[in-house]
Amino acid sequence: KSFALSHEADDLGIAPMDPLYVFEGYTIEHPRVLLLALAPTYERLREVPSDETNGVGDCDVGDQYAKGTRSSYNLANWIRSQGYHADPYPGPMAGALLLIPPALASGLGELGKHGSLLSPRFGSGVRLAGVTTDMPLVPAVPRRFGADEFCATCQVCTHACPPGAITPQKQMVRGVE
Repeated sequence: KSFALSHEADDLGIAPMDPLYVFEGYTIEHPRVLLLALAPTYERLREVPSDETNGVGDCDVGDQYAKGTRSSYNLANWIRSQGYHADPYPGPMAGALLLIPPALASGLGELGKHGSLLSPRFGSGVRLAGVTTDMPLVPAVPRRFGADEFCATCQVCTHACPPGAITPQKQMVRGVE
């Protein structure tokens, strides 16, 4: 964890590998998955799009995913240097590996009504990357911090979503309500 946090990750979760985390047609042999959480830079996100940024601006989302790529490769290389196997899975296109389900299992947050991870530290803007490994690590446990209860009463995202993609009631997303 110390290595990941000192190499651009903002948080780290560890989960046992579950075959349900792997897309059909792929296999991942490692018994554990490490999830790297990358915090958004809210000041930059507030500026996009605007007249000052020509509708494009600094792309904080892209920067966070680039940070996740570097961080996942650095962590995988460090694990290999310790004598274990490891494969990086940078997000959001993490190849064979889904990132949100193991992030939930690793205690990084809860599933929001929008189908993405809600982090108690970084909110809904957290980005993810992963590393699978055979390094013997102790997995974390899922963490509940009250997102469901809050979302049921808040409804701000439901009312603000232009296409109505976020409904007042919870939906089934990736096998989880």
